[in-house]
Amino acid sequence: MPFELRVGETKPSTSRSLRNVGAGCSELTSAALRGWFRFTGTGTGHAGPSEPGTSAIRGHPEKLARIHNGTAQQEVRAISVARCLATQPKRRNGRTTGIVMGCEEGTLTRPGAPPGVGRILIATGIGYALIVIDANAIFVAVNPMSVDFGTDLDGMHWILTAQFIAIAALTIPFGALSDRFGARRTFIGGLIWFAATSALSGASQNVLSMVACRLVQGVGAAAIVSSAVAYLAVAYGDHQGRPSAVATWTAVTAVVASLGAGLGGLLTAISWRLIFYVNVPLSIVCLTLLLGLPSQVAPRTGAKQDAVWQVFAAVMMFGLVGGIIEGAGPTGLEPHAYVLFGIGICGFVGLAFRISTTPQLSPIRNLLRTPGYRTGLAAGLFVNFVIYGLPSVISLYLATTLNWNAALVGAALLPLGITSAIIRVSTGPLMRRFGAQRLIVFGGVITAVSFATLALIEGTPPYLPPILGVLIGCGFGAAVVIPASSAVVVQSTDQALQGTGSGVLNAGRQASIALGIAVFGGIVDALGSVGGAFLYMGIIGVVLAIGTCLYTVRKGALDGSHGLRRDEPVAD
Repeated sequence: MPFELRVGETKPSTSRSLRNVGAGCSELTSAALRGWFRFTGTGTGHAGPSEPGTSAIRGHPEKLARIHNGTAQQEVRAISVARCLATQPKRRNGRTTGIVMGCEEGTLTRPGAPPGVGRILIATGIGYALIVIDANAIFVAVNPMSVDFGTDLDGMHWILTAQFIAIAALTIPFGALSDRFGARRTFIGGLIWFAATSALSGASQNVLSMVACRLVQGVGAAAIVSSAVAYLAVAYGDHQGRPSAVATWTAVTAVVASLGAGLGGLLTAISWRLIFYVNVPLSIVCLTLLLGLPSQVAPRTGAKQDAVWQVFAAVMMFGLVGGIIEGAGPTGLEPHAYVLFGIGICGFVGLAFRISTTPQLSPIRNLLRTPGYRTGLAAGLFVNFVIYGLPSVISLYLATTLNWNAALVGAALLPLGITSAIIRVSTGPLMRRFGAQRLIVFGGVITAVSFATLALIEGTPPYLPPILGVLIGCGFGAAVVIPASSAVVVQSTDQALQGTGSGVLNAGRQASIALGIAVFGGIVDALGSVGGAFLYMGIIGVVLAIGTCLYTVRKGALDGSHGLRRDEPVAD
């Protein structure tokens, strides 16, 4: 008797009937099946890319649909099924074709995307974009803010760095909480906290209250940054649309982030308080999108996290950043700066001792001993140091020296982000062709040339062409180094330590941002002139860029042993 197999997509109109599928294994009329399918049917036989009578699929042994007498309902991995073969599977484009045989009657359907993932994609994208836009918009708003508060450069730099300090200290703990209690809960809690503290920041009346609000705002930001991608990934599960969804999410948030300074300038032209107040309705939109969706809680099986080293890390960041901000001045180091530096050094010593002696922190020790990981981490720290420290001074120069209004300052910073967003589109193919660490060296050279140009600027330069050229060059270099450093970290980290490796990298980046803003701002404060700081900023940028390139080369990374080779995929 003939056998019938119905192949259905998510829409009934796309389903079609395939006959003569059985022990004889006739051709499946060139049906192209890709992704996960659900089989329901009766008969004997099996389905999957293996020999008849076997029950193993390489990498997915539990996913083989083995059909016994009666009714079976299993998940079937059917990839590029063009023929039904009775004796030996074929490989097409490097993948094994699937086999479906011995079925008297049945239905093979492709499950649709899990319910609500579209809303989760939008909500997590908006939530993450709020954090990145806020981080860029503050560069434009800080000068009008300081005028209202009557504060000096030290106060401005505390406002700029406070949130980054909090995010750096709390990114890894919130990542652990996300794994233990669920990414959805962590994301929603962080979003509510961020919205509430944004409203408080907008209502601040002096620099002290603003710094305090920015610190607590960083708590919510850390929760969102740590859980957004995890929430999206858990929502999709094993569905075939997850990679494209994550890629879309990453691309869109990168583009939106590149517009942060421009959006901040437009809002600040009306009132600087709007850059905070706008977070409230957008957060409500995100929460509304997530209403009614099922909770996805991870099993509470993870090991207890060590909180002491996080305390040491926070103390170290507070002391070092605070010492730089408070210590810089025309008369040299202020007395209380020595106290802050002492606190920072004690935090650093405690952090190093805790990591080196605590068994729970052995994964971090192992990562820091891996040459490839250290290379990616060093490159990530370098590029975030300079790429955020630069606009903090450029925006101040445009606003105070050239007397530009907030809207113009925001527009002037756009080339930095837009260049970075455009160039990042092509970094994937370049990494496959040349290797990630070659791109780190290339991006480092571009950045070194850009900062060398900055060092040669004298007097009171106009925006066009010198400053614009520096911004474009730095944006280009950052666009190459950031994804390449992430790829090196991923490729150098064992699968079991991917979460820890990414958490340490992200925390280090935030710490580097705070230090970059403090150091470059401290140079301006010490010299008492924004334009005069360009020389020293340029020297620091060149030294760091060349040092990163030499460190990469010294580790022998250019042979591809720690970076992406031509036949390896690019990490998201």
